[in-house]
Amino acid sequence: MNNIQIEQFNERLKKLGEFAKRADGRYSESEIIDWVSECVGVFYEIGVDAVIIRIFLDYFSFGIAEAEDYDGYMVMREPELYKVKTIGPFHEKTHQESGYSRRRVPSGYYELVGSFYYAKIAFSSARNTLKNKVAERRIVPFWLIEQTSADDSIKHLSSSLELIESKYENKDAHGLVTEAVTLLDSVLNLDADLKNKANIGGKLSSLVENETKRQTFGVSKDLIIGLNCGRILRNAKVIHKDMPIKYEFPFLIATSFAYLVLFFVECTILNEKVIHYEN
Repeated sequence: MNNIQIEQFNERLKKLGEFAKRADGRYSESEIIDWVSECVGVFYEIGVDAVIIRIFLDYFSFGIAEAEDYDGYMVMREPELYKVKTIGPFHEKTHQESGYSRRRVPSGYYELVGSFYYAKIAFSSARNTLKNKVAERRIVPFWLIEQTSADDSIKHLSSSLELIESKYENKDAHGLVTEAVTLLDSVLNLDADLKNKANIGGKLSSLVENETKRQTFGVSKDLIIGLNCGRILRNAKVIHKDMPIKYEFPFLIATSFAYLVLFFVECTILNEKVIHYEN
C-alpha cells in the first residue's frame, strides 16, 4: 500500500464517518444498508481484524425494538409499547395513523437512536491499521522525530531525520547517504570531546578505542566499526564531491548504511547520557 492509497483510504473513512452526522437526522433503509456495506468493504481492504468486522456487521443487523408511545392528551395513562424495525442503532420512525387511531404506521425513514459505540471502535481500528501500515513503510520511526522535535537543543536532528525519510521514500541513494552522514556527524558532535575531532572518521575511531565513551552513547564496538566501514560511501558521496563518480551504488547499500546510523541514534537517545529527554 503506497502513500496515495493510504491517503485515499483516510478520505474514504472520513466521508463514511460523517454519515451519522446528517443535519436532518433522517436515513432511508437503503442508505443505511449501502453505508454498512461500504464500511465493511473499506475495512476489509484496509486489513481490519476479521473479528472487529464481524462485530460491526452483527451490531448493524436487522432487529425489532420496543418504543414507548406517549399520548399527549392522556398524560395520566401509562405509555403503551409498540414495536419498530431497527438496523443497529437506527430505529424506524413511526407516527399515529390518525388523530382517532392509536395504530402506528412507518414514516418511511430511520433515526439514529442507539449508541454508535461499536461503529467508533471499528473506525478507530481502521485508522490505527492505516497508521501501522505507514509505520511499516518508513525507515525513520515516528517516535524519533517526535522526540527530537520536542527539544529545541536537538531540533536540528529532527530536520535530518525528516530529510532521511524523504530521501528514502524517493529512492534517492545519494541523498540518503548524504543526510545519514549529516545526522551521524550531528549526534557525534553532541559530545564535546568528539566535536573537536577533524572529521567523522576520527570521531568514530575514537569511539572504537574508548570503551567508556561508547558506554556514554550506549553502543557496541561492532556498531561503531560497522559505521566506520561506511567511509567508502562517505568518501565517494560527501567528502570528495568533485571526484567523478563512475557508477551509482545500489539503493539497498545506502539503506543499510542509513539503518546503522538510525540504530546509533536510537541507542544514544535511549541511553539518556548524551541526549536527555523526558519519557
